[in-house]
Amino acid sequence: MKRALRILAIFTICSVVSFITLKTLDRIWTGDEPRYFYYSTSFFENCQFTMPEEIWRTVLLKTGVPYALNYWPSTNITGTIPSHSVFVPMLLSQVTGHYSLSGGRIAILLIGLVGVWAIFHLCLRYFNTSHFGNRYW
Repeated sequence: MKRALRILAIFTICSVVSFITLKTLDRIWTGDEPRYFYYSTSFFENCQFTMPEEIWRTVLLKTGVPYALNYWPSTNITGTIPSHSVFVPMLLSQVTGHYSLSGGRIAILLIGLVGVWAIFHLCLRYFNTSHFGNRYW
């Protein structure tokens, strides 16, 4: 019982710190995030992976990223063939369409936390077999 409470406490602390970090720090683009956000928002707006520059600039103003308009010039993203995978942007299009960049980030965080929780339980099941005993946990 103590072990379960300890694990739950660590998971809760990590979740709270992650949420606070996502909501309070200045938002910046990370890696390919602008491209995925563009695909997701485009798919939400018109079921395609491109959108007019005027709509894209309006979306960028809502993100709260101070230098977003200068960071990603529209000439780099107006191609008709996506240069990255579009599976995740399609899945997250409803979240980013309604809740913008922060909603997409929180959705990815929650999906990641569920994945970590599942891997942790898989490891518990594997290492708690009679072959290993309970010496590790």
